[in-house]
Amino acid sequence: MSGFYDIAVQSIDGSPDLLGKLRGKVALAVNVASRCGLTPQYEGLEKLQQELQGQDFTVIGFPCNQFGAQEPGTEQQIVQFCQTTFDVTFPMSSKLEVNGSSRHPLYNFLTSPDTGVSGEITWNFEKFLIGRDGKAHTLEIEPVLGIPLNVGCGYGADPDWTHGTWRGEGFVEGAVYDHDDPAVSGRAAFSLVDHVARATFDGQEGWGIFEHGAIGRHDPSGFADLTSVAP
Repeated sequence: MSGFYDIAVQSIDGSPDLLGKLRGKVALAVNVASRCGLTPQYEGLEKLQQELQGQDFTVIGFPCNQFGAQEPGTEQQIVQFCQTTFDVTFPMSSKLEVNGSSRHPLYNFLTSPDTGVSGEITWNFEKFLIGRDGKAHTLEIEPVLGIPLNVGCGYGADPDWTHGTWRGEGFVEGAVYDHDDPAVSGRAAFSLVDHVARATFDGQEGWGIFEHGAIGRHDPSGFADLTSVAP
């Protein structure tokens, strides 16, 4: 069966066989856009490129205009924007479509249950990790415990703020909060949340902690406006 690096993709400069030239590398494939709220991710992607390119790793950007028409420019305009705004050096393709009847064969491969991750691309800056063998690898993150930092942790608008306060040598304090209590859940609504999470990658399991927060509209997470809660 053909792999990722066997698929014909035109480079953003019009030259053929973008992927064949990268065969043997680990790649992070990302559908990108220049006018998206997530566009600042270019900075982190380029940092990743600079840190790991010496280990036969590359980011590959695939410009797409299907989400909110947020990549309307020409290939030349995209290159100019990426280079002048974020100093992007990683390879990029010509504009392509990632969903629908005109979906590029590359994204047929990436979204096939047999060769990638089944389902539609939902927004800009979705990522696929490709191994040196040209196969897509799956990383799944399962949050199992969420802690709102505005409740008893001394952050933000927490009325129980004692974080960093000296209470005497050996002082220990515990508190229990009922998150079904409206008075408590109301405090959590505008809080950053720390999550303990289980990560699985190609059958291997690991644990970690991550922090997230969202203010205002963020369609991929299901936040329609400032007052929305996670679906």
